[in-house]
Amino acid sequence: MSKKGDAPEQKSITPAMFHILLALAEEPSHGYAIAKSLYDSSSGSFKLGPGTLYRTLEQLRSWAWIRYSKRKAAEGDDPRRLYYEITATGKKVLVSELKKLESALIKAKSLDLLKNEK
Repeated sequence: MSKKGDAPEQKSITPAMFHILLALAEEPSHGYAIAKSLYDSSSGSFKLGPGTLYRTLEQLRSWAWIRYSKRKAAEGDDPRRLYYEITATGKKVLVSELKKLESALIKAKSLDLLKNEK
């Protein structure tokens, strides 16, 4: 874990944090919808249990990378649901991580590591 006072880009980011930020970059969501989005977008290979999901959401909130959204529950939705949204700081962190991944992808392509094996 990082020290308090670190710049947002210097904090350690886990795969769960990355995927949650990416899901919230699309739209504000509640916990279950975030978990479902992660599962669906990874074709079932990335699944967060409720404990990990909500601990991670609270960590991201404590770092001000996400916040509670003022979005109202949709009709028929449980009014107790808490919606989360990404903050400007969270978006900066996400973009920074995406740039790192992009650099790694460019390197992998230059090494022909993504070439289909036959």
